[in-house]
Amino acid sequence: MLEGLAVEPEVVDELLPESGPAEAAIALAARLDGTSHALLVGHQPLLGLLLEWWAGVAGPFAPGEFVAVEFATALDRHSGRVIERIAPG
Repeated sequence: MLEGLAVEPEVVDELLPESGPAEAAIALAARLDGTSHALLVGHQPLLGLLLEWWAGVAGPFAPGEFVAVEFATALDRHSGRVIERIAPG
């Protein structure tokens, strides 16, 4: 853990595989209001659909891939842009 940084994981039911990107995005926007950074960990296809919802990037990403998305304002549909992708290995 980084000094001075306390990280508490939170399970978000809307990130379960049977959820859709709209309900996941709404739940995350409510939880992340005013937060400058967050790390989401989940599974396909939902995270790929959420990336498409936020940034308009189609298609899934590789297992273990890191995708950084930046938002100028709220976490709205097509309001983000992918700023970095790091594939595993």
